[in-house]
Amino acid sequence: MFENLTLLHSYILAKVHVKNGEHLLGARMLIRVSESISKFPAHIVPILTSTVIECQKAGLKSTSFSYAAMLLRPEYRDKLDVKYRRKFETLVRRTDLKTDNVGVSSSDNGSILNQTNYSVTETSTPCPSCGSPLLETSLYCTECRSTIPYCVITGYHVVKNDFATCPGCQFPALYSELMKYVENYPTPICPMCNIHLTRDSIRRLIDSNDILNEWINSLNVDICEDESNEKKNIELNK
Repeated sequence: MFENLTLLHSYILAKVHVKNGEHLLGARMLIRVSESISKFPAHIVPILTSTVIECQKAGLKSTSFSYAAMLLRPEYRDKLDVKYRRKFETLVRRTDLKTDNVGVSSSDNGSILNQTNYSVTETSTPCPSCGSPLLETSLYCTECRSTIPYCVITGYHVVKNDFATCPGCQFPALYSELMKYVENYPTPICPMCNIHLTRDSIRRLIDSNDILNEWINSLNVDICEDESNEKKNIELNK
């Protein structure tokens, strides 16, 4: 449930970020979606195409190269718009994009929660559960083995000292990013619940331990239940 919501919301955020010219944010959310592309079977080529384009604009050259190469595989090549096919063919011929260690997995079987290969320059911020350094886009902490809630505005994981919630749906957010969103856009609405956001309605939660622990515990229970149900379904289908 949480993983499906994360993917869907990340895709929505990607479109918002791209529209607002935030190409790095848009690229990282599209990479998160593309890592689980099999969950979008009817939209594989458009999503991967957008991922290549946004990664190029954001300077994630190697990741852009990897997804362009994926789109040129026989199963996708004929579905790719001709104008993009030619550009991507040129892109994958450039050997200078193959050498850095920003990679894309050859399949999408890994969980979106622990993907950490988006960018070699990605910033780390503290895990809100144990304080260990964690890449901004990572939603799973390997130190405390916790699934981490993400910001409703950016898609990055939340942090304890910059925490707020949407006044409508109560979904977690980075306070600084929520305020930036409200101050910089003429009609800021929550991308989760569509409530109109105002500066006066947003509060930084100084003592965020209780609500963060509640979210983290809830997410980890949900994921355990999802895994249990998936195993049951596999057994029933044998």
